[in-house]
Amino acid sequence: MNTLLENFGLKTRIKPWRDFSKFPVYLQYNYEYSLVEIGDDDFILMSPKESNYPVATIKIHLIRLQELTGHKSVLNIKHGSSSVTRSLIKNRIPFIVDDRQAYLPFLGVQIKPLRESIRQRNSMSPAAQVTALFFIYSNSNQLPMKILTKALPYSSMTVSRACQELDATGLFEAKKEGREIVLLGKYPKIELFSLLKTQLRSPIKKIIYTSPENTKSCLMAGLTALASCSFLNAPVTPEYAVYSKNMPSEYSETRLDKEQVMVEVWDYDPKILGSEKTVDILSLALSLADRHDERIELELENCLNQFWRSENEG
Repeated sequence: MNTLLENFGLKTRIKPWRDFSKFPVYLQYNYEYSLVEIGDDDFILMSPKESNYPVATIKIHLIRLQELTGHKSVLNIKHGSSSVTRSLIKNRIPFIVDDRQAYLPFLGVQIKPLRESIRQRNSMSPAAQVTALFFIYSNSNQLPMKILTKALPYSSMTVSRACQELDATGLFEAKKEGREIVLLGKYPKIELFSLLKTQLRSPIKKIIYTSPENTKSCLMAGLTALASCSFLNAPVTPEYAVYSKNMPSEYSETRLDKEQVMVEVWDYDPKILGSEKTVDILSLALSLADRHDERIELELENCLNQFWRSENEG
């Protein structure tokens, strides 16, 4: 359990709980207890000695434990089927399944079984994709999690989960060195990107149209960005990108007049990896994957080749 929480950026201290003076008999003899400290928060971990208690009974016992100790109470179980954990979540019962899963709503934490969550997706989470691209852009083939957390706008828990998601691809290794997680690449950067392509996705969630004054803080994207690094003519309608959380307040989903510009709404912030004016080349390539035009494909390939050459020279 300690390893599970620490791997997701939650520094913990665990010590036995031995004050049973106020406990009724059913709490004294049917469970083992620990006090878990996470930063400024703490809770009592209640571990059943038997595994056949109904969920309703567990809930009553946790409430009673919280009343007696003044601490939040959390169920700890060694194994939990998906039906059991779903029932616990449905009843809002905080729990930890050793080294596998955690549901701590009072801390805003829900850690799902990693392999299970990856199997349910055909592509990477936005945070994992950004982490992978950031790694490819970096000058190193190994990056400590503390550097990733400092450079990316995600919590240490999100970055750690992204690293483990990348580890599950078989193309990276999230290796623990001492108390630090280090992300290692198993292939040269150009090969990593090529091998990852089946799991990377276009960052575009949808297309909207808005007036030019609403795009002053947006980055050039799409064919406008491609034209800036190639011989392609700039499109008549300028194209920009914006993070879904920073969409302009006024927009339409169809072009209403010729003054409007096109804006790609991305599921991660294009400014994380982009330059001062344009989105990054690898995200651009992913965003243009569905535009099947020979001229676009040729110019994009030339831009990518130029990028990889500059990376090798650097």
